[in-house]
Amino acid sequence: MFCSKCGTQLNEDAKFCNNCGASVGVGNTQQNTFQTNNTQSSQQFQSNNQGQAQNVKNFYIKIDGFKNGLESKLNWVQSASWAAPWLLCWAVSNLADPSDLLIGFLFILGIIAPIIITILNPKGIFIDLVNGVIISNKEAKFNYFKETINISNIKEVKIEKYKIGWLHVSNPFDFLFATGQFDNISLIDDKGDKLLSTQIYKPNNAKSYIDALKNMCQILNRSDITFTVDNEIKKDLKYLKEDKKKEENS
Repeated sequence: MFCSKCGTQLNEDAKFCNNCGASVGVGNTQQNTFQTNNTQSSQQFQSNNQGQAQNVKNFYIKIDGFKNGLESKLNWVQSASWAAPWLLCWAVSNLADPSDLLIGFLFILGIIAPIIITILNPKGIFIDLVNGVIISNKEAKFNYFKETINISNIKEVKIEKYKIGWLHVSNPFDFLFATGQFDNISLIDDKGDKLLSTQIYKPNNAKSYIDALKNMCQILNRSDITFTVDNEIKKDLKYLKEDKKKEENS
């Protein structure tokens, strides 16, 4: 409690100011109550702001499933981890005195190796609002699978739908990883070039990614970013492959 006349700090039970002798009345008590409440409100407001700032620093969207669409880097490693042990198994079986134990080990390794690669390199999109970047596959153990783009370069988010049958693919990689129904979510710059395209097979993952991008635009006040939804279900990968080549060459 403080004296309303000279500002001297007083005991709570004081009747008079020991500095100037002024009487401590109701007004003084009300003033100190107001100051206390105002201080508490200010602290609470700052705490809420800090909490909100911590909550909006970033978003991470996990992408489930074994298939990656046309994310060629991970596809190649998964396929190689599957094919290499099987080729070794075939080579060992053609030796003059093949070891059944070694053949069995290589056979099992060919099955579990792609699973291990997938577990070690989980797919996901990390939206870092602090540094203004989006990182694809940030949680992957190998930096080879990661890709970073600047949020400032994004002008459009385009959502496309694909449904690819087995008869519409031309190579085993597409057969393993790009068949089925998926959403293709592309981040596009002002020139119309796709900075990052992500194929997502789980509808919930696609919705989470789109919601996170919308929240990003709201938080960063990026009303200039447009969201375009193409509801036509495409059944041919050729357009997606052309966009992928442009993206990798840019």
